[in-house]
Amino acid sequence: MQPSEDAQPLGKAANPPLGIFEGQFEMVTETIQPNAALLVVTDGVTEAGSPNGDLFGTDRLEELITNWQVNSAQNLIQLVTNSVADFRQTLPQQDDITVFALVNRK
Repeated sequence: MQPSEDAQPLGKAANPPLGIFEGQFEMVTETIQPNAALLVVTDGVTEAGSPNGDLFGTDRLEELITNWQVNSAQNLIQLVTNSVADFRQTLPQQDDITVFALVNRK
């Protein structure tokens, strides 16, 4: 994600999830441009439910991070986890949530 650009997925997964099967995995190389970020989340983020039955979803996640100003990986992770918790309100967490972020501050 570059500043002033919409969040964009890197593409569809080409390999099975890690730890599910033994085997070889295809390696893909991406470059994170200066003042850009990479965000990786598990489905516990996008499939988090609200009291009215809505899912957090990828569209809501993309909208959230599109307006985020490149600052730090820690702040991006906190933004996502806090937003998911606010979305769930009083509902318990139903799935594991993992959020990984890299920010290139060059």
